[in-house]
Amino acid sequence: LFPSHSAATPKVKASFAKTGGEMIDGDLNRTGQKIDAPPLKETTWARLVVIFSACALSVGFWAVFEQSGNTLPLFVEESVDRNLWKGGFQLPTEWFQAINPLFTILFTPLLAMYWQRSNSKSGALLDSGSLPEPFVHDNDGSKSLNKMATASCLVSVAYTLMFFVATGEGEGQRVNGCWMVIFIATMTMGELHLSPVGLSFISQVSPPHMTSMMMGCWSFAASIGFYIAGFVGSYYREIPHSTFFLILAAVAGFNGITMLFLSHPLQKLLSSTHTVPSDNNASKG
Repeated sequence: LFPSHSAATPKVKASFAKTGGEMIDGDLNRTGQKIDAPPLKETTWARLVVIFSACALSVGFWAVFEQSGNTLPLFVEESVDRNLWKGGFQLPTEWFQAINPLFTILFTPLLAMYWQRSNSKSGALLDSGSLPEPFVHDNDGSKSLNKMATASCLVSVAYTLMFFVATGEGEGQRVNGCWMVIFIATMTMGELHLSPVGLSFISQVSPPHMTSMMMGCWSFAASIGFYIAGFVGSYYREIPHSTFFLILAAVAGFNGITMLFLSHPLQKLLSSTHTVPSDNNASKG
């Protein structure tokens, strides 16, 4: 009743090739001429500078954050006491990887409510005339660039904690697993300040005809961070654990401070385009 796969495949391929050729030929016939893209406006260049700056700074965040799925499982496996009680059930290392999604589900609505409340207060001050319009976006927690800077600072705090935890690690002595829960909670809070906020920020700031490309740039920056995370993780066994975590804390802290100092000039540059983005979507993220 049905043709075999080997007999049908050439016909299907030929049909797709013919249809594709007709579509291309039709498009060429309709246009009849080469279409040149219009030159980018000054406001578009300003937005691109802000986007590329945010993408570049996100690389450092991901390079450090992704150690949570790279070297941290090794630390949990080899240096963390995973027994619920002495001589009792030992938690599998994989279970610690499930803590991050659980905290993501828990923290997301809380952060969304906090950011929404912060935006509402800013709007009330603006309506009453107590807060000039240019400063409504400088409120703590209401500006995407500041949130992304906060993300790196939170990751730095988390790895500073790991530095002290690893310092107490001795020969044959394992550290308390509760420290890992606190560490993962802090890391998750940092992730929520950058990952969804960054996606929302890029989609709002991007020129309408370049949104897809800019989202790709954001993902490409993250992939560079992932690659660097793998490279950095290769030195985990080469140096003391405490030193390794201290270096990560320093990198994340430097990245966060740099982003914090650049957030004001970048926001000012963005304001010059007369389209200051709202953080309502970021709040929902």
